[in-house]
Amino acid sequence: MEQELQKALELIEKSEQISLALPSRPTFDNLVAAEVLIRYLESQKKQVGIFAALDPEEKTDDILKSLKTLSR
Repeated sequence: MEQELQKALELIEKSEQISLALPSRPTFDNLVAAEVLIRYLESQKKQVGIFAALDPEEKTDDILKSLKTLSR
């Protein structure tokens, strides 16, 4: 398991662009984890993309600023 984690960290370090996939009905914990990860990756000068099929009725853009574009 430690080797897999090290390999993942190396791939992230080498990458300039990273995509995150969220479940179609993310929980609040999913959204918070994504927000924290996005902020960290952006602080490391990574371009971050998000893939999710969110319900347009949900107000995720009011909860987490990095996810605003998903509700449009």
